[in-house]
Formats: sequence, structure tokens, C-alpha cells
Amino acid sequence: VKSDTTFKFSTLPSLELDRFAPMLAQATRDIPFAICVADMYQPGARLISVNPAFETLTGYQATEVVDENCRFLQGEETEQDAVLQLVEALRAAEPVQLEMTNYKKDGTRFRNLLSLQPVHDSRGTYRYCIGVLADEYHLSGADHESLARLRRVLPRRFEDSDPDAL
Repeated sequence: VKSDTTFKFSTLPSLELDRFAPMLAQATRDIPFAICVADMYQPGARLISVNPAFETLTGYQATEVVDENCRFLQGEETEQDAVLQLVEALRAAEPVQLEMTNYKKDGTRFRNLLSLQPVHDSRGTYRYCIGVLADEYHLSGADHESLARLRRVLPRRFEDSDPDAL
């Protein structure tokens, strides 16, 4: 995790349905925390984008994880109660923040401070889930403050560009 906490989270754009994923990917590219976005319309809530900080944190390249479910980060010591809490939050389309043991591509464990933010379209349809990941062991006090700011500005809704879409 980069320790540059000067990123201006207020620069995240207003998003429309047909442009949501590419715009969010662009907006989160330089954020110093790992970001992943899952499409809740795809079976298994598959990832549609990850930022470079995700690649750095996990060791996985975007090309390896897009179209996959984030389960690949779980391993032998991943706490099943945390997994259950995640599944329940995803099913209920509710935000959640928790810590859990996850694994990098090379098998190294890390303590993942994970936040999930559901995103609904203007009709209230649960379309995406944004995940913010950070290695708890390497976070400073300033990093915790930056993460809290980031969680506050993540989109929760977006306007459909076409009301008849989907």
C-alpha cells in the first residue's frame, strides 16, 4: 500500500449506467488503495475491474482476475465467520467493513481490511459492489483516515443514461 494520502477523493465523477465501469476504473486508477469492482448481475459477482494498487497488494494482474470471483484471495486460514459476514452483506446489498486473512498470489498471508460498498442504479437495482482492500499491518494512522474518507465518497447510486436499460 502506498502511503501517499494526498489523493483528492472528491474527483470521483458522477457515473451513468453505460459508462459506470470504465469511468470508475479511470477514477480509481491512481487511488493508493486496492480497489475492485464486481458486477452483481454476473453469476458469482465476477470482477469487472481492479486498479493498479490491487495488483500491487495481491500480486495478481488484472488480466488474471477480471471475470473471476474474489474467492481466489481466500485460503486455509481465512476466517469462515468473516466469509459468512461478507456473503450476507453482498446478498442484502449492505455495506460492510471487516478484517480477514487473505492470500497474495505468492501464497503470502495478509490481514485484509476490506470494505464493500453496494452501488444501485437510479431505479434502485443493485448493480455493482466496490471493494476497498488494504493490508492492515502496513497502515498508518493517516492511511486509516484516508480509507475512511474514501469509503465516504464511494458512489452508492448512479443515474441510468437510458431509463429502459436492462
